[in-house]
Amino acid sequence: MKNYLAIFIFCIASSLWAKSPSVNNNCNMQSSASDKPISNQNLSREYNRKGMAAYRRNKLIEAKNFFYCSLIKDYNYALAHYNYASTLALLDQKTISDPCYNPTLENMQKHLVRSIQLDPGRRQRLKNDNDFDKIRDSYFYKYVTFDIKLEKISDLFHKVGTWHAQTIGVFPVAKLIFENESNVLLKTYNFKALSQTAGWSKGVPAIYSIDSNTLNIEFKNKKSDSLSGEIKFIIKKNVLLDIEISTDKFGIFKGYQDDCNA
Repeated sequence: MKNYLAIFIFCIASSLWAKSPSVNNNCNMQSSASDKPISNQNLSREYNRKGMAAYRRNKLIEAKNFFYCSLIKDYNYALAHYNYASTLALLDQKTISDPCYNPTLENMQKHLVRSIQLDPGRRQRLKNDNDFDKIRDSYFYKYVTFDIKLEKISDLFHKVGTWHAQTIGVFPVAKLIFENESNVLLKTYNFKALSQTAGWSKGVPAIYSIDSNTLNIEFKNKKSDSLSGEIKFIIKKNVLLDIEISTDKFGIFKGYQDDCNA
């Protein structure tokens, strides 16, 4: 009797296994229960579901592989790009915040941008997602989560905080520190060749305003000439990727300092 019961259980298990998709390392999911091919879109959703199941079990490498297969099958599936970026961020907690020569960070950024381009609702999700805590202070995060159609540019200037004039040679030039929606501090870098000393000035306080794509700065002490700059937005399919403030006196300011080439 036990032998018959064992055979019966084996047959049931085999039947269930035959009806469930199988996955290999080449993202080839097939159903042996039907002769009809599974559409790439349906395969993509199935891979994503399996990825989420692995994610909830904290099997992040397995989840990452499923999410990757999901976006390979349907490159226009926003959720697959987002989830893949999420696992990259979680798997590389130690270096994900390092902007210099980090292929993991570049890959994560690429898929986050793609997910928001495909589904703008991902932007709000990203703002509240703890998986990306390690990049929350980065200029990239502040840019891509900024909705240029709904939010004020002054809010972004203040959120980024310090904007750096791009380095000339080995020395920095100047930086603008936006303290709130109206006050800004200009600091310049002073180098004395004779004494070989260098350092930042205390800063000159000023009031700023934004008129269309022009930044206007009026210094409070009236001793310094006013400063203006053209604001250039680098936008790709409704996602803000970068901002430049171009001035005659100090060149181009950006929301980050390029320390990678120092």
